[in-house]
Amino acid sequence: MIKRLKKLKFKTAPTLNTFIKKVDDLKQIKEYVAFLDNTPERTDFINFDNEGFALNDNVPLFKGWTECLDASNDEIKVATLDGVKIYFDTADGVIIANMTNMCDETTYNDLFAFFEGELELN
Repeated sequence: MIKRLKKLKFKTAPTLNTFIKKVDDLKQIKEYVAFLDNTPERTDFINFDNEGFALNDNVPLFKGWTECLDASNDEIKVATLDGVKIYFDTADGVIIANMTNMCDETTYNDLFAFFEGELELN
């Protein structure tokens, strides 16, 4: 889906409303809605697999994210960018948080809304 967004000339991850304004194909809109219901993967942001091993050949889907060394350990990895942290594999699913907001059981829809269309695609 990210490749399709790039093909449609999106530079940032669009919310559903933004996507609908630009795309008028009902099939693509339905596919995007299905994509937004998925849970983000840690490899979308940082170069670590689900067991915590570093990946050399992974290209994250989103720009600028790094591993938060203060909050990560060998198995649990946390991605950080400009004061925002994404916690993977928690009891409450993926958690995204900054100084004022937090969302648990995060989906791509929650993530894209959290960033208000400012999450840069790689």
